[in-house]
Amino acid sequence: MPLGSIINVPFPLPGFADVADDLTEFSEIDRQIIQFAGLRAWITAANGNYESVGSATRVWGPLGVTAFTSENAITVGPDTVDGRASIFMPGGITGANELPLHVRDVEITGDYTIFVALRWATDMVTSGTAYQIIHAGIDGGQDCELYMLNNALYHRHGTLQNATSGNRFTAGGRFLVGMTYSSAADRGQMFINSPVPHVLQAEGLSGLPEGGRPLVIGGKLNALGNAGSMLFKGAVHDVYVFDRHMYGDEMASVRETFFGLLAQKYPGVIA
Repeated sequence: MPLGSIINVPFPLPGFADVADDLTEFSEIDRQIIQFAGLRAWITAANGNYESVGSATRVWGPLGVTAFTSENAITVGPDTVDGRASIFMPGGITGANELPLHVRDVEITGDYTIFVALRWATDMVTSGTAYQIIHAGIDGGQDCELYMLNNALYHRHGTLQNATSGNRFTAGGRFLVGMTYSSAADRGQMFINSPVPHVLQAEGLSGLPEGGRPLVIGGKLNALGNAGSMLFKGAVHDVYVFDRHMYGDEMASVRETFFGLLAQKYPGVIA
């Protein structure tokens, strides 16, 4: 599929007027990504889009959406692998009354697609510890979430979840992971480094996520909403949140175009 021109993106595009920030700082690849229909939020620390004061850190997205954390162990800086500006998360739990990285202006309802470009820490463990990648809800609630446990990827939407088989990740490895949900089909799919949906060990999405809670990146809010747990362990490069699905064969060309752009941005990572 040709990727050299925005004209070839196979679905309607918003105009540049919809973009809150100045696009001149972004690469041609990023300028094409930012025009994908349904892209509601993009959280990235690139181009100096962050500020830390005391234990608080804010990361601004090119679409005008801001992520915030008051946990001083969540930091922003250059990745030691390639120098890419990244959000670093330590695993474990936040301190008392310290919030994980979250986006108050984004709630998961209806159709959705979320992709996260990340690098696992070299000391992450692939067995026995759950690492949250994306979460919308509270611990113990009927949530929407993407997490890793025992080296498998899980997508929960309501009361039940989909799961891949194990041995999906490596410590220190870089991955693009994602989940999508179609409300019409009442089905979801997961992606790991490829636009081809991952084969599921179990499929069982059921129920609706409870609304009114902020999207959390690399963590999960407790029931009181004043601390976080199951923190991701490693570096988060980019988070893309769409308010429409990329589910099924009919959306294959959209996924292929998106992954084709990300393959240029993260060479050697995307299949």
